[in-house]
Amino acid sequence: MENDNVEKESLPEEVRLLNNNQCHGAGPSTSSGTNSNTDSGIQDEEFLEQQSTLDKDKNVDVAIVSLPPLAKVPLVDPLEEVAQELSRRGSVASARSVLTVNDVEIDPADELCGWGPFSPAFCQGFRNPKWVLVWLSLAGMCQGMIVNGFVLNSISTLERRFDLKSSETGIIASGYDLASLVCLIPVSYFGGVSRKPHWVGVGVLIMSLGSIIFLLPHFTTGDCGRGLLSKYKYVFILGQLLHGAGATPLYTLGVSYLDDNLLPSATSLYVAIFYSLSILGPAVGFLLGGIFLNIHTDAASIDTATLQISTDSPKWVGAWWIGFIFSAAISFIVSLVLCGFPKYLPGRQSLMKLKVSEAHAGGASGAFTGSPREFPGMLKKLLLNPTFIFVSVAGTMEGLILSGFATFGPKFVQNQFSVSAGAIAVPAGGGGTFFGGWIIKHKDLKLKSIVKLCAVFAAISFFLCLGYLIQCNSSKFAGVNHPYMGESTISLNATCNAGCFCSPTMYNPVCGADQVIYYSPCHAGCTGAGISIPSEGKDTAKLYANCSCIEDKYVLDVEAGSQVQEGQCTSSCQLLPVFLLFFFGVTVFTFLASIPALSAILRSVPEYQKSFALGIQWLIVRAFGTIPAAPIIGRIIDYSCVLWQDDCGVNGSCYAYNNKRMGIYLMSAGLIVKFFSVLFLVLTYVVYKPQRSRDLTQLSSHLKLIS
Repeated sequence: MENDNVEKESLPEEVRLLNNNQCHGAGPSTSSGTNSNTDSGIQDEEFLEQQSTLDKDKNVDVAIVSLPPLAKVPLVDPLEEVAQELSRRGSVASARSVLTVNDVEIDPADELCGWGPFSPAFCQGFRNPKWVLVWLSLAGMCQGMIVNGFVLNSISTLERRFDLKSSETGIIASGYDLASLVCLIPVSYFGGVSRKPHWVGVGVLIMSLGSIIFLLPHFTTGDCGRGLLSKYKYVFILGQLLHGAGATPLYTLGVSYLDDNLLPSATSLYVAIFYSLSILGPAVGFLLGGIFLNIHTDAASIDTATLQISTDSPKWVGAWWIGFIFSAAISFIVSLVLCGFPKYLPGRQSLMKLKVSEAHAGGASGAFTGSPREFPGMLKKLLLNPTFIFVSVAGTMEGLILSGFATFGPKFVQNQFSVSAGAIAVPAGGGGTFFGGWIIKHKDLKLKSIVKLCAVFAAISFFLCLGYLIQCNSSKFAGVNHPYMGESTISLNATCNAGCFCSPTMYNPVCGADQVIYYSPCHAGCTGAGISIPSEGKDTAKLYANCSCIEDKYVLDVEAGSQVQEGQCTSSCQLLPVFLLFFFGVTVFTFLASIPALSAILRSVPEYQKSFALGIQWLIVRAFGTIPAAPIIGRIIDYSCVLWQDDCGVNGSCYAYNNKRMGIYLMSAGLIVKFFSVLFLVLTYVVYKPQRSRDLTQLSSHLKLIS
């Protein structure tokens, strides 16, 4: 009996109040004040009946709230009832831990920084969200620097050094997404009830190990024969798989850890800063990777001056491996720090009391302990949450078009304007991401307003996709889209090169003095040998003379005759600034919606589902958005090809595109995908049904009225 009293004293106040009032409507009343108590009991019944009606769709983890009116069903001990429910699920978790959402009992040891039994006093001052943000951002930069920087930057070098085919390097690059897909569900499910920083730190450590494995072939090849070099592809695949597995907790458990220790509006700003800094990672990786590739891979063991080749030579192999040493070292340090953060930051218990759930109504509350038996139920709850599903589908659409345009946008700009515009995506993406989170923080928006904001941003970017109609005429290509001099038909074989017996497999485009592109010097009718001359953007370029397919009016040197220069002709189109304005706008507004959409995901589900919800959302976006994006958009661009490589009767790579057709196809793809993104966001706004929320202070006051 004494133990029972002690146990009841440790219960939350709301539960103890109800336990003290189980007599209402059921127990005997005292002789004094019988009528008053009877009237009070009737009023209490009416109040609880109304409250029960209001709470039917409410997702609050208070076991007593969803009970029927007290006058009809006698109350039982809440601890006993929840313990029975947990027993049925095969869980051994403490019943008290699931009695409330906002009043969580936290073990003081779970709020200490440290590594196992070692909890130094100096590191306790770093237990705050700002320092978590700093180290998560460094981890995000490392991830982007490795995967989207060093790996992609070294693909062509790996092909030359290890005799790899493009299909094989494609498999290497896709290993990251494959591992991420496999790990998303178990990491987000089991990690959601564990020490999240520890999971993130171990993940970054695995990422560091992946970088070490990825660079090993440089130190182990020795005098391997040409046939054995290609076997190293399996080492690269293993390294990339570890990169994908290690990065999985970062954007799921890392984000949910920030959300656990911040108010919703502050979470948006912190996650926006985290994502913005992560976007800098690929830029840093490409910048450093380019510097390292200008160093010969064997510079430490040979005199590169004796090679007599430049960095532009197809035989040049840059020091692709230096970047991975750099990233592995940084990732290792970051992983150690992240592993030291506590399970809960100080003040979380007080913070939880201030949070009001915005989860979609109808999401059942319950005990969640991370048991495998609970997985089907958890997954079912998420899949039956229309707000979560519709926002995830809209995010999938945005991921598809963003990933596809990021891959092939530079190709479009290169073909249209003969320049590269990849650098503009970094400030546009980073700035859009940051300001998306800042708007939510500054305006303190609720879920429905956030969804409306996402729909507005998606609608604006929908119309900005019309910028792909800003096109330049395709460059004149003799025999492809422009007839040869004196010819009425379009063909690569013409009178002026009939005696040259040009091979269609020797594609080496040259630009004539008439600003027409020719398939090769042979197809331009050139008989003079190539002479190396200085060239803009290259160390040298070859100049060919005595080209019979160029009209005499373009002859600059009588002795040399008509000339062509190696490479394609540059575009004289002046519409690049206008196009870049639209391209910048599409990128900014697409990223502006990214953090609001992520906030909508976090707010649309109950507290205990957030980590798992992020994992499922990333799985949906990757499986149906970012991974198939490149093949889908690439296939669309292929329809605009006008000159294919002939590889034994099979189309190889595309040599030339129709600019207008490419622009129309990309614009159509953008408009279609953006339309569905806007559609699902509008559907989210329509179907979202917030819970009739009531904080615990109000609940306590109501229960005191009953007593």
